Amino acid sequence: MKKITLTTAALLISTTVLGALPAFAVEIPATTNAKVSFKADDQGDGSSTDPTDPEGGGITPDPGEGTSTKGPLRFDFVPNLSFGEQKISGGDKTYHPLMVKATTIATGEKPAAPKYVPHYVQVTDNRGTNEGWNVTVSRTDFKTPDETDEVLGATLTLANGNIKGNLDADASLVPTIPTKDGKAEVITISDTASNVMTAAANKGMGSWVTSYGSEAGTSATDVNTNITLAVPAKSKKYAKAYTSTITWTLASTPTSK
Repeated sequence: MKKITLTTAALLISTTVLGALPAFAVEIPATTNAKVSFKADDQGDGSSTDPTDPEGGGITPDPGEGTSTKGPLRFDFVPNLSFGEQKISGGDKTYHPLMVKATTIATGEKPAAPKYVPHYVQVTDNRGTNEGWNVTVSRTDFKTPDETDEVLGATLTLANGNIKGNLDADASLVPTIPTKDGKAEVITISDTASNVMTAAANKGMGSWVTSYGSEAGTSATDVNTNITLAVPAKSKKYAKAYTSTITWTLASTPTSK
């Protein structure tokens, strides 16, 4: 019995002593790295934002509908204006260009399909400098491409401009377009450069589209009434084709924040 009693007492003492020892937390630090780098994107893929559905999959303009440039700061699209063949008239006349024919980009849910959209200008800025940019437009006289060099007296205007980004566009980066009394200003395209859209410093990164009108057409004969060629009665008109060269200029123009 004494042996058993001593053994029990020893266990009790041992338990008390161990319970009094302090607890220590051990921390062993180790560090690693995470890294990402960027480079300027200088190539477009020929597609652009759909001005009638900016959150959709995008469109690809048909060949001949306009042109584009390359580089990290570029035009993804600027439009040609086709006013078709018109009958000579002795009165004041206005004409509107055929809408831009494009193809919707196919997705997993729907195949590619033709579409007719209002004329638009799309700029992409992937330089990584965040310095801003500016777009202007001007034109030459409408002339016959022969030795007579006849000039058509006419006025060319763009109305109801609106600017949009694509699905991923950040609202804080939106460039501006000319406005008057809170509405888009009517732009007259002449031999003097007119402002189309401007991105101040720290704005305009990514892709942005300014369209003249926002409604899609339904057929190849639909015209865009937001773009007007006005030919006065007094303008001499010959049974010939008249052509004007439109120059769209995209310039890097840093501005104050």
